[in-house]
Amino acid sequence: MQKRAFTLIELLIVVAIIGILAAIAVPNFLNAQVRAKIARVKGDLKAVSSALEMYRLDNNAFPLGPGPDLLSWSVVLTTPVSYISNVNMQDPFGGADKFSFGSSFDLQTSYKYFNFKYYPDDPSSTWVGRAGLPHRSMEGYLLYSFGPDKAQTALEWYAVGEGNPGMVYQMSNGLISHGDIGITGGMSRMNRAGEINNSL
Repeated sequence: MQKRAFTLIELLIVVAIIGILAAIAVPNFLNAQVRAKIARVKGDLKAVSSALEMYRLDNNAFPLGPGPDLLSWSVVLTTPVSYISNVNMQDPFGGADKFSFGSSFDLQTSYKYFNFKYYPDDPSSTWVGRAGLPHRSMEGYLLYSFGPDKAQTALEWYAVGEGNPGMVYQMSNGLISHGDIGITGGMSRMNRAGEINNSL
């Protein structure tokens, strides 16, 4: 009885078919991962935004900008009143590893939080004071993730009226596109809150 084996041509055809299927499946899998991370960012930012609005109702102001503007440094949303159970949320994109314009940047893994109110008696208590922008003071805030490109475009500047629309992440430009994913609340300038929030 003669044993039948695959020929070299048949094996090459099978390998080629497997390669084609892998070339189709792997990008779709990677895109699904990015979409899932974007969905998580949106959910996290909306949850914290709700907590910030509740805090404002009780205190007539948004919380000051914590630490180096990292949300994980904030304690007022969890203590003594728990507006949200946890603010130590990690950016699923791992935080920025660079500025969008190429300079080095220490890795930050938490979401960013900025308060846009200027307090003349304590200018360093919020970002607008530390940035020297008292003329941009308003009762508002910004939360953001560095997004899939992991580059900080400094969305806080756009939110207060500086910069350009390219600082806002737009999924329609491709999943791994330029810009930060953010949400703003309170007062806004030049409908920039609408532009930033519509990207969610």
